[in-house]
Amino acid sequence: GLVTSETRAPRCTDTDATGDYTLADLFPRTPLTLTAVARGFAPRQRRGAGGAADELRLDDGQMLSGIDFALPSGGVELRGPLDERRARCARWT
Repeated sequence: GLVTSETRAPRCTDTDATGDYTLADLFPRTPLTLTAVARGFAPRQRRGAGGAADELRLDDGQMLSGIDFALPSGGVELRGPLDERRARCARWT
């Protein structure tokens, strides 16, 4: 998923059979945070091409590729009340 600082609303997508994904219709020049999640794996975030400390921003019409995630095993599923103000995308099949 992706969260922009302008809306704080997540934009979600799924990967295809080869692990490729596409996020479209993003706000230009706003800081972006990419988050990858999968059942049974620990989640990971990216804020920029150089790592978590860098800022990721796209210009109007800019396309970016090559942001890959390697999720370590060991994530756990939590159950209980959800605070919708802090909710993130999570679609596991």
